[in-house]
Amino acid sequence: MKRMLIIASLLGGFEASAVISSNLVADWQAGVGIVASGGRIFQWNDQHQTLNNDGLGPHNLTQTNAPAQPYDTTDARGNRGVLFPWSFFAPQPNTGLNIPNSLGGLDTDNTTIYVVATGPMVPTNQTLIWPAGLASGWIRFSQPSNFPASLQVGSSGSTIYPPLNLAVFVGASDTNATTLRWNNLSRTNAAQPRVTTGNGGTIGSINGSEFYYGIIYRMLVYKAAHTAAQMDAQVAELAGLYGVRTHYTKQAVCRGASTSEGVGSTMLQSYEFQLAQRYPEIAWHDQGLYGTYLGTNGLTGSMYDIDGNYVDTLFDSGLQRNWLFMLAGLNDVYTGGQTGFSTWQRLTNYVAARKAVHPWTVVVSTLQADIVAPAGNADYNACIRTNGGPWDALVDPGVNSPIETRLSNPNNTTYFYSDGVHLSNLGYGVLADHFGQIVNVPHRTTGFFGP
Repeated sequence: MKRMLIIASLLGGFEASAVISSNLVADWQAGVGIVASGGRIFQWNDQHQTLNNDGLGPHNLTQTNAPAQPYDTTDARGNRGVLFPWSFFAPQPNTGLNIPNSLGGLDTDNTTIYVVATGPMVPTNQTLIWPAGLASGWIRFSQPSNFPASLQVGSSGSTIYPPLNLAVFVGASDTNATTLRWNNLSRTNAAQPRVTTGNGGTIGSINGSEFYYGIIYRMLVYKAAHTAAQMDAQVAELAGLYGVRTHYTKQAVCRGASTSEGVGSTMLQSYEFQLAQRYPEIAWHDQGLYGTYLGTNGLTGSMYDIDGNYVDTLFDSGLQRNWLFMLAGLNDVYTGGQTGFSTWQRLTNYVAARKAVHPWTVVVSTLQADIVAPAGNADYNACIRTNGGPWDALVDPGVNSPIETRLSNPNNTTYFYSDGVHLSNLGYGVLADHFGQIVNVPHRTTGFFGP
C-alpha cells in the first residue's frame, strides 16, 4: 500500500492579519492541507475559514484520476508548491484539480481572484483557474498566432506578457471594468459580460485544453471586486510572503526550436525554467517553438518571418538589459536541407534583423550533438566559432566544444533524451550553466528540483 501523506502547517496564523479576509470564499495554500499519495496530490484543502469564518465550505480541491494528479513539490528556493508538469513526446500530463460544487455563484460583476504562481513555461494557451460556466478561464495565458502568451481574464485580453518567473496574478471585475494584473503592472478593460458561474470548475485546466504548466503557491477567491488600493496592498503582502520580485531591471528572451522549448525534459526542467530558479531577479521568457527554422526572408513561419511579433514584442526599452538568447539551427540542417555554412548565414541574417529593430544584447549558442544530422551540425558549430557574427556573445556547450564535453555524445542518456537529439533534465542543466555565465549575477541555487 502506498504511504499516504497529509501535510499541514502552522503558517496560516501569522499570515492572517495582512491578507484581506472580507468576502474571502476560498484560500488554497501550498504546503497546507495537502493530501497526497506518493507525492501526487488528490486533495488540496481550502483554508479560508481560518481568515473568514463564514460558515461556508471548506471548498476542497480534488482529483481522483491518478494520472491527472499534480505533484507536491519544493522549489529550488525551498518554497512549497503544487507542480503541474509539462512534457513532450511522452503523453501530455494533463494534470488538474476539480473545484467542488460547493463553490459556485461567482458573479463576474463582483469577483476578484489572486494567484501566486509561475508564469507560462511554454508559449501556449494555459489556464490557472476556470470556474464552471465561463466561456474561458478566469486567469489564463492566451497565445495568439505569432505573438507571445499574454495575460487574459475571462473575455478580456491584454498586452501584458508575463515571464515564467514567480508572480502574483490578479483578475477582478465589477460592473464598470475588468482589471488584469501581473505584480504591479495592470490593465483595465471593459466589464465582463455578466455571468454567474455554476458549481465547480477546474484549477490547471482539465477541460481538455489549455493545461497549465508551472507551480501554484497560493490561490485566493473573493466574492467582491477589490479596489486598486486593496490590490496594491494584497499584491505587496503576497509578494512578501512568497518572495515574489515585482520589478525587474533585466530580462532574457530565450528563442529557438524544440531544444529551447525543453522537449525531452520533465517536471518543468527546460533550461529557461532552471535559470529562472537560479536567477529570479531576471525576467525569463521561453520562446522556444517546436519544429521551427531560423529561416530566411520569404520563408513563412520561420523565426526570421515571425519574430518581429513573437520576439520583438517583448523588448522593453525601460530595462537596463534585454538579452536575446539564441539556440537554433538544427531544423534548418536536418529537415530544411541546409548546409552548416548556409545555416550560419541564416543565423547572422536573423541576428542582424533583430538588432535593426531593437538594441538586443544577442547571445548565440552552439548546438548539442545529435544522431540525425551530425556532420551538418558540427559544421554549423565550426562556422559559429570560426566566422563569428553580429552577436554580442557566444556560449559554446555544443558538439566539439573545446570547453564542454557533456553534450558531445548523443547516446549518453545521462544528458540526452532517448531520441539522441533532445536533452534530459541534466542536459538542460548544462545549457543553464553556460547561459547563466552570461547574466553575471551571483549563482544562488542549482535550479533543479522535483517532487
